Amino acid sequence: MTPPRSPRLSLCMIVRDEEAQLGDCLTSVAPWVDEMVVCDTGSSDGTVALATRLGARVVRAAWREDFAAARNEAMAHATGDWVLSLDADEVLAADAGPRLRALASKMPSPIEPCIYQLRVRHHLDTRDPSQVTEQDFGRLFTRHPRLHWVGPIHEYVTWRAGAPGERLLVLHAAEVVVEHHGHAAGPRLTHDKAGRNIALLRRAMAQAPQDGYFAFKLAQQQLERGHYAEAATLARGGIDLALPRAELAHDWLGRAYVCLAAAYLAGEQIDAAAVACQQGLARLPTSASLAYQLGTARLLQGRLAEAEVAFAGALARASNRDTALDPDPGMTSWRPLLGLGAVAELQGNGEVAVERYQAARQHAPCNSEAALALAGALEGLARWPEAAAVLRDVLARRSAAGGEPSAADQEVVARLAEAAAKANRGRQPGA
Repeated sequence: MTPPRSPRLSLCMIVRDEEAQLGDCLTSVAPWVDEMVVCDTGSSDGTVALATRLGARVVRAAWREDFAAARNEAMAHATGDWVLSLDADEVLAADAGPRLRALASKMPSPIEPCIYQLRVRHHLDTRDPSQVTEQDFGRLFTRHPRLHWVGPIHEYVTWRAGAPGERLLVLHAAEVVVEHHGHAAGPRLTHDKAGRNIALLRRAMAQAPQDGYFAFKLAQQQLERGHYAEAATLARGGIDLALPRAELAHDWLGRAYVCLAAAYLAGEQIDAAAVACQQGLARLPTSASLAYQLGTARLLQGRLAEAEVAFAGALARASNRDTALDPDPGMTSWRPLLGLGAVAELQGNGEVAVERYQAARQHAPCNSEAALALAGALEGLARWPEAAAVLRDVLARRSAAGGEPSAADQEVVARLAEAAAKANRGRQPGA
């Protein structure tokens, strides 16, 4: 009797001019897959040669301003039982390979539409591990004739229903982590991709004017670019379109409210931000991000007792954080702790502020914002040597992490010079 064969796993990717990043991606995944299919949409650098050298089968397709179409083209050339989808600026985490392979060994029999949600960790700052968000995406799925990609941008895998009673089996595998470093790329690369994404999102909105998701994603892009009024208008429009079917938009509705509140806060419309947070929390009461933003709005309004309650509420949600609502783990740790520290400072309780800022730094030791807040509170208590030590420590940690110095690093350097000078004066006889 012939023993059953092991299920085969295909990596499918789309790329264009990714020579600088593709090598790390393919190297991380090659030991764990049976084939690598790379669909090139028009590279002019060494991407194709690099992919071929690393063992990938390269197919070429014209770029049609549609990410789903390109991904479906790549998948059409796969031969495995399972498909793994990665981008060139992503790598498998160090321990993810064996876990991925274990998932792929569980082939449904007969083969049915099945998709695993993997944990994607987005790194935002090469010098600060606390600047990260986490979301679960359908990246591993059976190669099934009714499973396909849809959406010209922010595409996702869905299925065409077949026989009566057949369903798409969606499973969660947060233990398989994909590390995404694209958000920490240089400003020119980030700007170029943002311009491309905005054009595609506007087109998607025109093609599907009743789908609030694309308005929400465009609002996020405009918020990042500093276009706060447009971001608020887009986010509000996306929310209004989603509310009649809020149960279907659960995975992004909360983040749309967060985007709306952030746009109002950045545009100094503090009262409007507070209202947006309250509206969001009424529908999504477990959102730590909305609780944190409400605390920020109340802090700016001078309503300190309410700010303290909101920040404490964000912290209390740490044990059951939902990555769909709260992709930033900092929303249940160091961010509300900084908020609570600010409340204590404004209440005139510097010692409590120091304790809360120190707790924030335990969660985010490489974070400049937390270090500057702690140093400021220490300076308010005339504890200049301790303030200087905190600033030296964060600079050393960020430097050891590599990468280019940021504007925040320059602020730390300036504050360190001031703190060190005052600490030295305090040691001088007669000072």
